[in-house]
Parts: sequence; C-alpha cells; structure tokens
Amino acid sequence: MPNTHVPAAGEAMPAANVSRRLALLGGLSAAAALAALPRAHATPAEHLDAELFRPDREMEEAEARMETASDANCRAGSMCEKLYPPRPPEWKRPSTPDHVLDILADMSFNDRKAEQQPEPVRAWYKACAEQKSESEALWKAYKTKVEEIDCEAGMDGLEDAYNDSVDAMWQVGHRIFATPAHTLDGIIIKIRGRGQDGRARCK
Repeated sequence: MPNTHVPAAGEAMPAANVSRRLALLGGLSAAAALAALPRAHATPAEHLDAELFRPDREMEEAEARMETASDANCRAGSMCEKLYPPRPPEWKRPSTPDHVLDILADMSFNDRKAEQQPEPVRAWYKACAEQKSESEALWKAYKTKVEEIDCEAGMDGLEDAYNDSVDAMWQVGHRIFATPAHTLDGIIIKIRGRGQDGRARCK
C-alpha cells in the first residue's frame, strides 16, 4: 500500500496542494483566489521573496489609509447630497410647431437667415432662446449652491486626501510590480497588488 503523506498540524501545505485547493474555490479564478489569501506578517529574511514582503505590508497600510479616506469622503458626500436643492429639469428644445415648419418648408436656405425670417419664425426661435437662457440660469444657480454646500463640508480637502492616499497606494504597487517574484508567496503578493483599483467604495 502506498504511503500517503498527511501534513501535521501547522505544517505548510505543498505548493501543488495549494494550487489544487485554489482551483476548487467555487466562483473564483485562480488569480482571484491567490489575491484573497491572507498576508504573511512574519517572513524570514532569507526567504527568496523577502524583498516583496515589506512593500506588501506597506500596501496593507496604504489600503487602510485609502479606505479611511474613502469612508470620510463618502460620509461627507452623502450628507451634502441631502442638503442639495432640487435639480432643475434638463432643457430640451420643444418640437417646432406645424405652422413654423410649413413656413420653413417654403423658404430657401438663404432665405432662412435671421434678418429675412418671417415674424412667426423669428418669434419661435426667440422663444426657444429665452427658454434655454432661463434653464441655463437655473442650472448655474443650482451648481453655485452645490459648490457652496461642498465647500462648507470641506469636500475639496477630503477629495484631495483620498486622491493622495490612492497615489501612495499606487506608488507601493509600482514597487511591488518592479520586484521579481521567485516563489508562490511572491506571486500571491504581486497578484494581490494588481487587484487594488483605488476606487471609492461608498455604501
């Protein structure tokens, strides 16, 4: 009868067994499964991928800062949205009345110049221009009020802090990508780094 090796408690699983276990994780690709594995916080200096473990821990800290900045940004943004005035309706040019269409149909292209348009046509275009101008004024007032609310809540500073945290995370990620991996541990770190998109996650 062949001898079957059974890992003792606390014994590391062979890489082949790890790969087979990853392949069996339902609904996850092998890459996603690798990226989901926990970080190794205690790694001997002689490990072949020791140079990757320090930036991996830095990435964990950078992720935490990014999540904190994202949460603060989202909370403030949610509070601001409750204070925003109602959005004005989008202006759309109304359909041209039939009597104006009839007049235009009997006119040549050159006759349609503003100074040569019949009074009903000029009146129609003037009414459209006034409606559009009123809509633009409503939207300008709306945007001004939104900017005032955002400014009072310090949204600019919160967004800057979030963007800075994302930049810091990407800088660590670039260092991880530039460092060669020699073992499965190193590959896991590099795949995990590629999975960080730095997008705000508002709930």
